[in-house]
Amino acid sequence: MEETWILRGICLLAGALFGAATGIAQELARFCNTGRDARRTPRWVRLLADVMKTAAVCALCHAALAPELEESAVLYAGAGALLGHFCAERKNDSGERAAAVVCTWVAFYLPVTGLVCVLAGLVVALGTGKLSWGVALVPALAAPAAWLQFDGQGSLFMAAAFLLLAGYGKAASRQAYSGKMPLPSRKSGK
Repeated sequence: MEETWILRGICLLAGALFGAATGIAQELARFCNTGRDARRTPRWVRLLADVMKTAAVCALCHAALAPELEESAVLYAGAGALLGHFCAERKNDSGERAAAVVCTWVAFYLPVTGLVCVLAGLVVALGTGKLSWGVALVPALAAPAAWLQFDGQGSLFMAAAFLLLAGYGKAASRQAYSGKMPLPSRKSGK
């Protein structure tokens, strides 16, 4: 019993370290943008780096660090990655990179139903034009699925992720409307 708590803590810590490792994204950006400023990296490169970080820590915990925990290893690693990402990027992130972390985590924890939740969040984000609504919807839909597939613990983690993202989305919207955070620009196809 005590060993499982230690393994859960290791997975949470590994996730937090991977999630807070913004240097990985910057190095990947430098690799893709040889000779250019890393801050002017295309969005897809930064999003890909966040997806890769989250997927790597989930796979590492599930396969090597704590295989005894099975799906719980992915649950704790993904939660750590999300918390680490928020601690490192809370002032610079417009929400789309947090969306990449959450969607990757949910898809790894709940392989089939998680993908359905991610697609539902994508439809809401595209339909309303508000990324924060779609991102917050992903763990909200995943909470009952986690309860039915595994246990109440996964459901509580998903509910906590929903509350974190809903509060973050509200703060990001407030900053964007006040002019403190630049909104993403859309280029016309001309």
